Amino acid sequence: MSVLCDCAAISTNSTTFSVEKTLSKKLLTLVLKVVYKTPEIEYLHYALQIINHALKVHDLRRLICSENLRSDNAVGEDGEVLVVTYHTFLKSTVEKQAEVISIDKLSKKVIRQRREIESWASAV
Repeated sequence: MSVLCDCAAISTNSTTFSVEKTLSKKLLTLVLKVVYKTPEIEYLHYALQIINHALKVHDLRRLICSENLRSDNAVGEDGEVLVVTYHTFLKSTVEKQAEVISIDKLSKKVIRQRREIESWASAV
């Protein structure tokens, strides 16, 4: 999937091969939820690449900023549904993982992507 998004991003014929046509909302949601449920470095690495391309597409960017990754609709102490978006997941879980911290380049990519998504989320 990551390779297809890379190819779509550099394609000169966007009418037949583009990120929007390669990556649907359902597929992007699946990528986000898989990484949330299994935050392993391999999945995270590819998800970072896929999401970087998806952020360039308005509808996909909106989904990344607002999609609740929790499937159980857990309720907090105040009675509100607990929402875990991708950027809150990056901040609260991924940035604190020892494996991510130990790889400087990966850690910087995670922080940069989280900050970019937070800025988009505040604009939405």
